[in-house]
Amino acid sequence: MNAILLAAEQVFMRAGFAGARIDTIAAESGYNKSLIFQYFGDKEGLYKAVIHRIKKEIELDLEKFCNYALEWFAQECSREHVTKVIREAIIFSFSFSDRYPNIFRLLLWEAAEGWTVYKERSATDTSPKLLEQFIEYLERSQAEGYIASHINITILIAYILSVPISFRFNAARLQMLLPDFPWNTNDANDLAREQFITIILQSIIPPDPSDTEHTLGSDF
Repeated sequence: MNAILLAAEQVFMRAGFAGARIDTIAAESGYNKSLIFQYFGDKEGLYKAVIHRIKKEIELDLEKFCNYALEWFAQECSREHVTKVIREAIIFSFSFSDRYPNIFRLLLWEAAEGWTVYKERSATDTSPKLLEQFIEYLERSQAEGYIASHINITILIAYILSVPISFRFNAARLQMLLPDFPWNTNDANDLAREQFITIILQSIIPPDPSDTEHTLGSDF
């Protein structure tokens, strides 16, 4: 069954749901078309199985990050600690989009259809609970003054999760619009990651009072 799902993932990625053919999936998987119908019912059933499998992979990766970050979330907040957590979250988000480029190509088709299948909830969905821990930590950091009070924490997390994906999706288009920069390269991706970290941190973390006092003192 795994071979069928992998072949279907590739075909749906290339052609979308409407353009995919069960005959093609059967040929690429090496399985009989009747067996595919036996397992999945029809093309829609197979498509749903592919999307749910991808969703589970994304959730498992998110779970790894949250488990890795649990010890941070339990610690007392500090300027250095909040900076580290945000930096690691952005690095995780960029590295995730690097590890699964084919998944995100397929999700473009799903996005075009309004995320109809992906947004279906199941009893095993863990993403909301995992993100709650991140939200609680950032809200606590904000209450203690380490994140600017005007920042919406939910929107901040949305940016962290979506900007790396958007950068990867738009690399080819940006190459046409701004051809003098090597957009679709590892160096460009690394630079984008570091620039995004700098922009986010400087936007959300208030200046250190000790740095301000030092700066003011040096002006006189």
